[in-house]
Amino acid sequence: MIIGGCAGSFLGEYQAGGMIIVLGLHIDNKRIVGNFPCTGMHGGKMFLRGRCEDIHFPKQITARCAATEEIDEIREYLSEYCSDFGYSMDVLLSEPFTVVTPDSKNPYKQMYVTN
Repeated sequence: MIIGGCAGSFLGEYQAGGMIIVLGLHIDNKRIVGNFPCTGMHGGKMFLRGRCEDIHFPKQITARCAATEEIDEIREYLSEYCSDFGYSMDVLLSEPFTVVTPDSKNPYKQMYVTN
């Protein structure tokens, strides 16, 4: 899923797989995502255009600058987006992307009794 603008609170809540890309175009001084992004995320990836230092992620999440090979993963999707909506790849790639992933196979382990 590609979101051209910004997203509200709870984006990626309980995300179990797949990919979400948020481009943050025309956000008018808003944050690229609202409150509590990736709460309960246990699979997949989220790409946020920009550095995202002002976003508070849950402790079970890893948020870091996307490496070149990770940008290559989304390049085809970005190209299609640019073609469909008349944007430039150079403009989209002029800012770094933050990649967000879960950092545990079982982020809720501490909440349940082990069987």
